[in-house]
Amino acid sequence: MTNITDPTQFKICIIEDEESIRELYRIKLESEHYQVFTAKDGLEGLELLRKTSPNLALIDLMMPNMNGFEMMEKMKADPELKNIPIVILTNFDDTESINKTSHFDADFYLVKAQYSPSDVARIVKEVLDSHHEFSF
Repeated sequence: MTNITDPTQFKICIIEDEESIRELYRIKLESEHYQVFTAKDGLEGLELLRKTSPNLALIDLMMPNMNGFEMMEKMKADPELKNIPIVILTNFDDTESINKTSHFDADFYLVKAQYSPSDVARIVKEVLDSHHEFSF
């Protein structure tokens, strides 16, 4: 198996209500040469996912208008969105939130305070590698 993770080929959507955090991850992922798109809530995020067909979505759980739980529920019910890999990026580290997200098949559940932007970029690459492996 060989992975072909050329970052310029991959689109990532960041759905996060806090502008400073959204920008922090956007800047880091763009510095790794990914195409990055952002949305400030779940409603805007769903539109963005449909418009961009990303290779991965970074989703916060607590957002206005539509939270991350509701957004992932809608993604899993939509044939065009249900196979997009998900990395949950949240401040919640409680068992209830973690358990509540388990049926969405997220690739990672990350607590923001425990991961630097560099850690998140490494995990994004890892997820993309695992979803885009080719055998020659």
